[in-house]
Amino acid sequence: MQKLNLKLKEKSTKGITLIALVITIVILLILAGVSIAMLTGDNGILTHAQKAKEETEKAQENEESNLDYMNKYINKVVNNESIVLNEGTVCPLDENQFDTFDEWGNFQKWGKAEYSTDYVRNTKKSIKLTRYVINDENYHDPAIGIPVELDLSNVSNIGIWVYCPYFESGINWADCNLSVVFSGQTWVGAFNVDNCIEKTIYANAFSVGWNFLNFSIDDFTSHGNINLSDINYVLLKLSSDNKSIEHTLYVDSIVLDYKMKPTILLNYDSSSQNLYDTIYPLLKERNFVGTAFMANLSFGNDNSITKNQYQEMKNNGWDFGMYGGMNTNNGYIENTELGKNGNYDEQYKSLKAEKDLLEAQGITDLVSYGCPNNATSNTNMQVLNDLGFKIVRAEGNYYTYPHKEITHGKGVGIIDSNLDSVKSEIDKCIKTGYALSILTHGVYENNSNTLYTDKTTYTQLLDYIKSKVDAGELQVMSYKDFYESCSME
Repeated sequence: MQKLNLKLKEKSTKGITLIALVITIVILLILAGVSIAMLTGDNGILTHAQKAKEETEKAQENEESNLDYMNKYINKVVNNESIVLNEGTVCPLDENQFDTFDEWGNFQKWGKAEYSTDYVRNTKKSIKLTRYVINDENYHDPAIGIPVELDLSNVSNIGIWVYCPYFESGINWADCNLSVVFSGQTWVGAFNVDNCIEKTIYANAFSVGWNFLNFSIDDFTSHGNINLSDINYVLLKLSSDNKSIEHTLYVDSIVLDYKMKPTILLNYDSSSQNLYDTIYPLLKERNFVGTAFMANLSFGNDNSITKNQYQEMKNNGWDFGMYGGMNTNNGYIENTELGKNGNYDEQYKSLKAEKDLLEAQGITDLVSYGCPNNATSNTNMQVLNDLGFKIVRAEGNYYTYPHKEITHGKGVGIIDSNLDSVKSEIDKCIKTGYALSILTHGVYENNSNTLYTDKTTYTQLLDYIKSKVDAGELQVMSYKDFYESCSME
């Protein structure tokens, strides 16, 4: 009887051990599950560690990229190869509170202003300014007042970084203007006050994408005797005569005294014999180079330059770019509608066909593209980028760059009636420090066609530029050389 009890007791003890083991295993599984959950998942330790690793690597890449950029920039400066003399002082607008209003205090009725990270250049946030579709005849354009502390008393030029989106639905920036006012007070109503300087930036100053709108301080209109060392506000007003569409732009920052070596880009929408017979000799005798944008070129046919003439000009420093595209019948098509409204596939097919045609004739180093009528869009820029173009003459500043948006300059066309204004713009180019793109379609003796320039007028212009070059105040470059001087690639 005693032995039986011992056996039962022994059996009972083994049973308790098994239960404890099962419980222990269950607890371990739970702990393991909790540990795995802590390690994995969106908020897990491993996930956070991976994110931290990626962020660290990205920060390191950015730092290395910035160091690489600075090394290249410094080397170009040391070797006198950089076109940028002074990158200026960046004044961000993204850390300030701003007042929104029109002259009746009804800003939200006509538009809105808000911080945005959609498009930023030098700052963490830009100011997104929107003007709504207007159904009221008595509307007032929206404006914002942004607190700043700027001493403009010794500033020679003011740059403003603005991003202009271009909508494929056909919204045209030609309808839109931006007024910029530096003032000592936030409220200036319709800007008709006696203590501010004002500049209205009209539609033809804008390009698709980023714009560096660079102005001499002399370009601003003064109202009253404002003390330029005591600016407290910058005011921006978005306006348009077209009330049926919504307009939006992004203002990133203000840059004081950004300066380049004053540079002239002479360029031509022509591959005709006139380019070789008239324009080329005029530039060559002054040691100038230019850029010719060519469309549907067939050497020696239809009054085009010959292959030998092309090679001679190229050997003497000329840059040859592409102009326009091709349609399905291998006929030339302008960029006006294609650039603004065509979808990606249509544009790619058209522009590649033109590029293939030129390359088939031996023009294999195309880096420049000229948009006919300067028409372009975000899609157009993407296509040109994918096709390998580096610098594009587009609307507004006349040239942009699909990657880094080289837009530090202005553009003008030269005809008889505006020779004095072009000379004046050259003087501002020298004083302020920017590049000026001067376009003509052709140069002819005794010209009466408003699309072209009279040879006497153009000779006078070239002589004026030559006098400034000889004085060491100016340089003349091709589009390709200009890109290489600006780019840190």
